[in-house]
Amino acid sequence: MQYKMTLANRLTVLRIILIPFFVICVIKMDDEGYTWMIYCALGLFAAMAFSDALDGIFARRRHEVTELGKYLDPLADKLAMSTAIILLSTKMWPDYSRLLWFTPVIVISRDVFLLLGSLIIFLVNGKLKFQPNITGKITTVSQITLILFVLACQSLKTALPSGPPDWTRPAMLILQWFAIGWTFISWMSYTYVGSRQLHEHDVAAKPGGHPAQPKSPDA
Repeated sequence: MQYKMTLANRLTVLRIILIPFFVICVIKMDDEGYTWMIYCALGLFAAMAFSDALDGIFARRRHEVTELGKYLDPLADKLAMSTAIILLSTKMWPDYSRLLWFTPVIVISRDVFLLLGSLIIFLVNGKLKFQPNITGKITTVSQITLILFVLACQSLKTALPSGPPDWTRPAMLILQWFAIGWTFISWMSYTYVGSRQLHEHDVAAKPGGHPAQPKSPDA
């Protein structure tokens, strides 16, 4: 297994390090004289989102895809996304751009379920074949877009006396339901993939059973 600290893995670690600073900015932005921290929160999350795209590009183009990166990158995504969504749905966040109360419930439930499922598969199979699919990628992009949009709208509300345009509120709801929908779809998708891995193990464990054979590259 490759656990070397490549450039991509360093960017992922940096993303994790930025999370506490993002939390501080969100908590302090309502204090007198600290309203400017909303801009810092927006900038920090934008930097985390940019590093998420960048580390994947570096890993592929520099041929530095490692086992560490395969686990560290989704962990960093889940920490950043869950933290932001929780903060943006609590009562300390302004009413105008506050997320629906059940949004963090769905996001965190999905992540906890997949984490426990991965642990069960590892304990049963002795290995875990983790491969992000398109539904997971769309979920990540939709959640990042939602969070950035909410932070941007709140920044405009702080900067402009008139606040952001009227269309931003319905747009926020549309983005939120889009993210919720894809979170649920990816939840079901990964659940299906995990159940298949457990089923393959059960078949292989039976007398005369054979695990599914990988297809030949020429097939």
